[in-house]
Amino acid sequence: SNADVSNQINSGSTTKAVTSNGDAAASSEQSNFYSGSFKFDGTGDYLSMSESDFTDISSSDAFTIEAFVYLNDLDAYSTVFASSNSSFSTGGFKLEIYNSKVRVQADSLDLNSGMTLSTKRWYHLAFSRTSDGKAYSFVDGILDNSATSKTFEVTWPVSVRIGGKANDTEYLNGFVSNFRYVDGTALYTSRFTPPTAPLTN
Repeated sequence: SNADVSNQINSGSTTKAVTSNGDAAASSEQSNFYSGSFKFDGTGDYLSMSESDFTDISSSDAFTIEAFVYLNDLDAYSTVFASSNSSFSTGGFKLEIYNSKVRVQADSLDLNSGMTLSTKRWYHLAFSRTSDGKAYSFVDGILDNSATSKTFEVTWPVSVRIGGKANDTEYLNGFVSNFRYVDGTALYTSRFTPPTAPLTN
């Protein structure tokens, strides 16, 4: 089915304290649903949240991460969402653009996209992992890659960031809107219609 299922979540929402770093700021320069988005200039801009605000994800927990992303350039690495050290042996998670393609990494997971992205347009990016270890990566609602038996755990070893990594590298140059992290639900497991209204919960 290609239905928009983005708001079919059976859980409540929690508020997390978000700190803007560098020049990261709300901007009306680019937008999809709202009158703006968050702008990152690729040179030290990121949003950060404390790792203590996030509950560890067990090997049998489902979760989803999604966002709309607009890229001004396609450097070798552009971080969308990450809490990671140099390796994932101590946990962590990363959703990034690597060599113009989406890549998702965690301990025992390295899911690489087959779709080449371009600049100056909005993309809806999503990753879901089911409770039985099936992992799915999507670009604009199209299933881009998947894997089975991915029963990795996700801990949050360092601060959780949007737009850059905790070691102050791999910054994103562009805009992010409608970012959402869903703990407990694998929202997308097959082709779907990307959200057409602001995300809730």
